[in-house]
Amino acid sequence: MNDENNTVPARPEYSNVPQSGPLPLSPDSPPKDMPRMNEPVSAVATPPSPTVTARGETRKSTILTILGLILLPLVGIIAMWHATKWKLFVKIPVTVIAAIYMPVHALLTLYFGFFFLYAGGNIQVLLPQDQFAKTYLEDRYHEEFVIGQSLGSDALGDSITYSKRVHPKRDPSLEFTLSKCLARCDLHESTDFHDTYAHAVWSKQLTDHFTRDLGLHTGQSVSVHTDSNKDTEILAKHNGKIPDFYTLTTTERNLVGASVSYDETDGSYTAITREQHALRILKIVALLKTASVKASSVTYDIRALTPSVAVSKSTRDQYHFTTDHPLGLTRPSDIYSRFVIFTYGRGVIRDGYEAQQKQLNTSRARYATEELSPTAAISTAKQELALAADIRQQVASNYLVAPYVVVVLRANGSAASAPDFSTLSATDYTVEVTVYNYPDTTIPMTAEEHRSNVVLLTQLLQQKFPFSKLSYKTDASTCNVESINASTVSKNAATECFKS
Repeated sequence: MNDENNTVPARPEYSNVPQSGPLPLSPDSPPKDMPRMNEPVSAVATPPSPTVTARGETRKSTILTILGLILLPLVGIIAMWHATKWKLFVKIPVTVIAAIYMPVHALLTLYFGFFFLYAGGNIQVLLPQDQFAKTYLEDRYHEEFVIGQSLGSDALGDSITYSKRVHPKRDPSLEFTLSKCLARCDLHESTDFHDTYAHAVWSKQLTDHFTRDLGLHTGQSVSVHTDSNKDTEILAKHNGKIPDFYTLTTTERNLVGASVSYDETDGSYTAITREQHALRILKIVALLKTASVKASSVTYDIRALTPSVAVSKSTRDQYHFTTDHPLGLTRPSDIYSRFVIFTYGRGVIRDGYEAQQKQLNTSRARYATEELSPTAAISTAKQELALAADIRQQVASNYLVAPYVVVVLRANGSAASAPDFSTLSATDYTVEVTVYNYPDTTIPMTAEEHRSNVVLLTQLLQQKFPFSKLSYKTDASTCNVESINASTVSKNAATECFKS
């Protein structure tokens, strides 16, 4: 064979083959990205278009902005200005509308928050209670009624109540209350309607009776208010009808409480007229006994103009009497010591001796210094109040209006840390008595009358207690008798203290 035939053909020259890097694939090799024979074809990921991504983000921000404007307007406004590409002519009116909507949104939030969170979703809160109330009253009493004003908020304390003023159409003066607990009711609160119509009728009947029997004139008025939680029980015995009060049995009347208020304008309370007022109070007590009611209180007020001071009718001096135990009053002397006077614009010393006494017992830091335990302090306060009332009654005959009396008990020596004065002997403590007289412009008294009162008080304390002190205050001076005991000479003590 010739060598020519055995010569291997020369490799072709590629001038465009790169000098470095991988060699190009041979004609028989498929491209790298091309699937080989019998190999499954897989989807090739295509990068998202920038335009499509931008549109998706815009749509999302628009939806979130709209939701924000509806649910949280302020957040929606901020999102609209910072996260959307809305045009300015769109953003400005949307901002204005959202700003107007914000208070409406706040009210809706409060309303639904109240309904679902506070009222527990109780549908009774949303129902038209006025119509239900009229139906209840008309079905029960067979006459027409007028629903009046609401008595404060419908949400009081922890419960939600419906409470309205109501009166029968035939007589607007017979105003009473109608109430019902709507949601979050306590065990003692009724979810049914409850009205005080019977008490409005009985109160008017008693008021008319008292006014007639007391023989009142212009400027004098009396009002009686009945109260009982047994009214439903009483009406049930009368077929649901409201009977005349004086046709009730004595047993039924004993279930009804009554409070009486007397008011007199252009009146006077002097040494001459005070007995007339005391007798009128005793007449009121007699009428309560005749009515066979459970008397709860009597309040008696006289508004009198002091001639030397020009004040309006609404700011006149008011002579005031009150008691929670009227049936125990039997004579004028039981009444005189209970009168106090409220003065306006002339510097009254104290508004009430009991209030002042209680304030003293809690303001002397006894709890902080552990001088008395809370239980012992209450016991002591009762003792002090009882002593103050007794002293006030003892000296009342010397006054037109008895002064305020404040008593403080002070333990002596080794008994200073005693927890309860009721366990101590009278010689183990000192009784400190302070007498607050009214200003002389209100209850005029001479210097000699004041000196006489100090003598009386000193003698009284000397008889009642082994050891005591007296501080006698007027609007001009204070007389202090530092130590009162068996050897004290009352006249000398009065002279000395006023001299100082």
